[in-house]
Amino acid sequence: MSRDNMRRDKKFRRCRRGSRLRGHNSVSISDRQLYRDPQRGKIAGVCAGLADYFGMQIWLVRILAVTGLLFMPQIVFFAYLIAIFVVPTKQQLEQSRAEAMDEELDSQQGKQRRFDRLLSDRDDAFSLNSKRRTVRQLKARFDKIDRRIQDLESHVTSPQYELHREFRKM
Repeated sequence: MSRDNMRRDKKFRRCRRGSRLRGHNSVSISDRQLYRDPQRGKIAGVCAGLADYFGMQIWLVRILAVTGLLFMPQIVFFAYLIAIFVVPTKQQLEQSRAEAMDEELDSQQGKQRRFDRLLSDRDDAFSLNSKRRTVRQLKARFDKIDRRIQDLESHVTSPQYELHREFRKM
């Protein structure tokens, strides 16, 4: 790999700040969820949650929030208040994820139980009568194959076969 390609690869893999990877290792915004982080935040943790969501430093988001509050106080203030009441906390989000995973695990286990029950029902339905019927069907198939082999052997060993073979050689 040439030196220019290595530089370009590093450029596209790291942000200018060097704090987060771009490309295949980074988590896309659609995979992340917005939450509040009251433990790292000053006022209800909205800026901390936004910083995590966008992959930025908390202090930068706080500066943007204060700047927005200075230039558009009504919009930023009400947006912040709405975010406090609407956006879930990090603990609530983790709890809901854990509950969803538990429900999915329970549903998978329920599906496995139903599948096992279906298999056992099928085995019960395969009773002695059906086993005898299957043996009879297999015997009839083998008899039919045996007859076909006998017909083939009688044709190959017949004098007509030799005569037809001689004619084909000419």
